[in-house]
Amino acid sequence: SVFTASVTTTLTVGRIGGKINGPGDLQGSAVACIAGSTADDYLRHIHTKPHYYHDIEAALAALANQEVDAVVDDRPYLLHVVRNAFSKSIAVLDGSFDPTVYGFAFPLESPLRKKTNIVLLRLRLDRDYWKKLTGPYIGE
Repeated sequence: SVFTASVTTTLTVGRIGGKINGPGDLQGSAVACIAGSTADDYLRHIHTKPHYYHDIEAALAALANQEVDAVVDDRPYLLHVVRNAFSKSIAVLDGSFDPTVYGFAFPLESPLRKKTNIVLLRLRLDRDYWKKLTGPYIGE
């Protein structure tokens, strides 16, 4: 069996009430992302030419310095980095878009396959597992 988890893309802005309030505001704006990321694919798909940075911290620093209008990346990771390093100057907008599905694959005879499936099934039964898993990193 294959377990999938959805990670959604989200927007981070320098200030609430600014130029960017949602995905519809990205075209024609200075938007940062990591080259080759799913956010890069999404931005190019909606015909937005992104500003590329080598890591998310550099992109968020550019946002904090008002060099770009927004940063697009995976929501859990953005929440974590903003919470730990940029909480006074940057806000992660509510709402997400462009979900990405992840899966785990093992060779048929792998001893890890059954063990992983059992653990993942137990996690799915625990309705609070996502909060327990992400809480220490991105808050409630």
